[in-house]
Amino acid sequence: MDNSIAYYSKCMTTADFLRSIDMFSELDDTLLEPIVAQSKTLDLQRGDVLFQSGDDSSDLYIVTRGRIAIGNRSFDGRESLVALMESGDLFGEMPLFSNDGRSAEARALEESAVVVIPYQPVKDLYDENPSLLWLSLIHISEPTRLRRI
Repeated sequence: MDNSIAYYSKCMTTADFLRSIDMFSELDDTLLEPIVAQSKTLDLQRGDVLFQSGDDSSDLYIVTRGRIAIGNRSFDGRESLVALMESGDLFGEMPLFSNDGRSAEARALEESAVVVIPYQPVKDLYDENPSLLWLSLIHISEPTRLRRI
């Protein structure tokens, strides 16, 4: 992502906010503390691109304001909307488990903000508490949500 366009600000993320997201809903403050500490907020303008298909991945995102389009381009250049992320939606977590790059583009459709959570504190959480992986498995296996972005 071109950081000259977007603006990172001090994260106002709290453990309570993260618990409002399915992936983190069962975690207590102690487990969430390292994730909260490494999270940051990213303010976006309309058209800002978070990532493109094929990019390396190192973060997951939670929309706090605005709308983020997840889309793909066909070989002839046409864009196809795969998902629309709105406030409270988490995306970009599949590469956390698969080490794959991004499979789609994420772009702000309007002035938006996302919480950016690095993969590393989440991986550390699962390394130290492997039973918690089941909670994430339930979350990412929901058939009605796009997860492989």
